[in-house]
Amino acid sequence: MIKNFQRDITQKITFNDDNCIVLTGTLKDIVHDIFVEFTIEQNHLEIVGVRIIFNMAPTEHCCKIEERMKRFLGVKIRTGLTKKIIRNLGGKEGCNNLLMLVMGLLPLTINAQVASGLDTQEEIMEAIRKELTGTCVGYPEAY
Repeated sequence: MIKNFQRDITQKITFNDDNCIVLTGTLKDIVHDIFVEFTIEQNHLEIVGVRIIFNMAPTEHCCKIEERMKRFLGVKIRTGLTKKIIRNLGGKEGCNNLLMLVMGLLPLTINAQVASGLDTQEEIMEAIRKELTGTCVGYPEAY
């Protein structure tokens, strides 16, 4: 069974009618089918909604992480986000699978906010480049 293991992770950005960014992610493999959704108020980049659904999990204890997910309510997407994600989802009371999913999902908020209202891929990429310059290896200071 593990010989042909595959894990699929999807991440999606949409906007709702309340001026919010909605980030959804799924993690699926032979023992997991997890759906997570974050609603983020676009002007202040504050998490105003969190939802998680375990369609499939390896044990009945996995759903206990739902309480820890509530800790994200009120969190703002800014410097220190990675530490907050690890603090909320890491360790023996956390879930490494969900940690991995959320770690890739929440930073997309910045991309969504920067690209909001732009029409072409070129406009979007230029805006993202400007916003992210100096934040990672992909966008160095001297870019």
